[in-house]
Parts: sequence; structure tokens; C-alpha cells
Amino acid sequence: NLAPEKRELISAAARKEFARVPLAEASIARIIKDADIPRGSFYQYFEDKDDLFTQIAAEEIKEKFASFTNKVIQKEGDLLSAVEEFFEDYIQHLTAEENKKLERNIFLSMNEKMKNKMIPTHKEHPCMEGFKAVMEAIDRAKLGLASEKEFKYLGKMINGMLFRLLTQFLNDITSKEECLEIFRFEMDIIKRGLKSKQTN
Repeated sequence: NLAPEKRELISAAARKEFARVPLAEASIARIIKDADIPRGSFYQYFEDKDDLFTQIAAEEIKEKFASFTNKVIQKEGDLLSAVEEFFEDYIQHLTAEENKKLERNIFLSMNEKMKNKMIPTHKEHPCMEGFKAVMEAIDRAKLGLASEKEFKYLGKMINGMLFRLLTQFLNDITSKEECLEIFRFEMDIIKRGLKSKQTN
């Protein structure tokens, strides 16, 4: 196992390098130099830079699951309120240029193999615990949905919206203000639609 202090050194150096350039242009030599570790130490723990990149990206995803779960719990299971606060905090986090560059390069550099390692699609997946925690924290009664099918479609709608808005912001198609304005507008439509469904 990688000693915690050495992991922190490598993680910090890797995040700096992966924010500087996309994965294809990233340099193991620069990561090793910034972390101030022997080259042999790097290969004790990582197969190559793809392996390190995948672990860094997985850490980012786990942190987001944990953050979102906390939001849902704080909002007493209110999914939509949690989504609103989570996304606004997330965009604010990305206003720091290095955070935005790292997130952009993660999006640009992920291939299908990496996505399969990071996205929880089966019960043995390391991120599945975080995914389950989110699902268990949501109070579905507050949504007024009639079936599991409706709940899944709502999740797909929200995920699609967030992914689109995030992609536009990371690629500088929208500013922070424009991104959040569109987000609030679309969330308002979703909330009004659910409220209308509950009163009918």
C-alpha cells in the first residue's frame, strides 16, 4: 500500500500536471520531480500515467458522491434542493482556474475503459457504496412520483442537464453567470412540473 504522505505528494503533483495539460501530453517525469520521489517509487504503485490519471479522476468522483450525499442529508432527503446547492457550489469551486483546467482535462481525456473503472455500474464497483448512499438519502415521497420508472427518468433528466451545462462551462461556451442562470431556469421548470403533477 502507498504510504499516506507519499500518496498526498504524488496526488498533488499529478493534479497539478493533469490541470496543466491533457493526459496525452502529461509527463511522468514532471510529476516525479514535483513530488520529489524516486522514479522507482512511482512504478511501485502505478502501472503508468493512465493508471494514475484514472485514480485521480476516481477520487474526484468519490468526493462528488460524498458531497452530494451530504447535501441530500442536510436537505432532509429533498433531492431538488440538494441538486441546486450542490451544482452552485460545484461551479463556484470551478471558478478557481486550476480546478477548472483539471476538470476539463478529465472530461477530455477519459476513454471508455477509464469510465468503466470510475462510474458505478455494478455492485462490486468501488464507487457503488457512494452511489447507494445517495439513493438511500433521497426522500422519494417529496418528489410525488408514481413509479420507479418515473424516478429513474427524473434522474436521467437531471444528469443530462448537469452534464450539458458543465460541458458548456468547462469549454468556455458559457460564463459562470450564464451557466447558473440557465441552471436555475431549467430547475424551476422541473420543480413546477413536479408540483403540477402532485396537484393533479
